Amino acid sequence: MIYVALAFLVPVVAAIHAGTTYTFAWKVSAVGVVLYIANVILSAVFIRRRAGGGRRAGGAEQIPGTGFVPRWVLLIGRLGFGFALSGLVVAMLLRTGLVRHLGG
Repeated sequence: MIYVALAFLVPVVAAIHAGTTYTFAWKVSAVGVVLYIANVILSAVFIRRRAGGGRRAGGAEQIPGTGFVPRWVLLIGRLGFGFALSGLVVAMLLRTGLVRHLGG
């Protein structure tokens, strides 16, 4: 949970301290979304590899137990969530005027 907090707080504090632009806010959110999508894809790959495909005769996927996905993959997802959220918060702070806007 500390990684989500850090990924959320660092861009927000930097924006409050030095000012920012909407471009920065949307780029931080985009990085977060890309990291989260990478987490989903990597999780699916590791689950398929370690669970042997995870398919039943009817075609429904079995729900794997714990230990299928390495912790670094989960960390990517947590960082992605924090960055996506912080980008949206920075954009809202810019919109409300609580953060100094630096450009056009």
